[in-house]
Amino acid sequence: MPVYRRIAITVISLALWPMIIAAEEPADEPLWELAVGGYGLYSPEYPGSSETSGNLLVLPFPIYRGKFLRLGEDTEKPIRGQLMQWERVRLDLDADFNFGGKSADIPVRDGMPDLDPMIEAGPELEIRLSNKSEQTGNIFLALQARGAVTFDGFNPSWRGMTFSPEVRFVRYFNRPGQRLKIRVTPTFASSAYAEYFYSVDVPYVTASRPAYRGEGGYVGTTLGISLHQPVTKKFEVRVGARFGMLKGARNESSPLFQDSTNQSAFVAFVYKFWSSERRSEDK
Repeated sequence: MPVYRRIAITVISLALWPMIIAAEEPADEPLWELAVGGYGLYSPEYPGSSETSGNLLVLPFPIYRGKFLRLGEDTEKPIRGQLMQWERVRLDLDADFNFGGKSADIPVRDGMPDLDPMIEAGPELEIRLSNKSEQTGNIFLALQARGAVTFDGFNPSWRGMTFSPEVRFVRYFNRPGQRLKIRVTPTFASSAYAEYFYSVDVPYVTASRPAYRGEGGYVGTTLGISLHQPVTKKFEVRVGARFGMLKGARNESSPLFQDSTNQSAFVAFVYKFWSSERRSEDK
């Protein structure tokens, strides 16, 4: 059985078993918590790459559940800023991080510049499409626009923008922090973003790697599933998988585009060693 199928079966099994438990109203949570976490990610080097790598981080971090700023609650979106909220509409600031990779470890990029760590950040307009309880689950439409910046040491470089009209399903369960999220995310990118991943400039042309200029347009669609599962009041496990479908991507003809399907998975362990007495509802 292929690796991505085993990942899918494992993650979906973990995600579905809480549904048999009778749901209760989720309790309010501390405004501040301090935690130490371990985060492991297995993913392709970039969209369309056939090469994969694993990355591991272990570090302390804060969890904050403020009215306008949320930190550390979501492994996939560790920083979220809430700008405005109405009954069914919310405007947030959203951020994501990509590790980058060494071109020497990616045969198709051998001899080209490394892919530097990248931060993507920008506004997200979230619209709740259903009107059910959190325990039944709700469907959201999230319109995301992000600017991308890479860092070569402390030297930042602008890498263009992406736009994603994401549809997500979110359901909470009987324990505080127990949550299932399923997302479908088509992504479109500017020419500068596409050039960073898919262009081959003249100095890097070889017999098997012709010159190519990346073009803005459709990048691919990702199906993501993640589960936050508290084990004790202080210890929590977060798991997730993503399945990228890149058939029809604008830059399929790039010599750096190798695979029209990508799979990735992550697991995070969080130990909360301090919690504030003030609750998130007291903010």
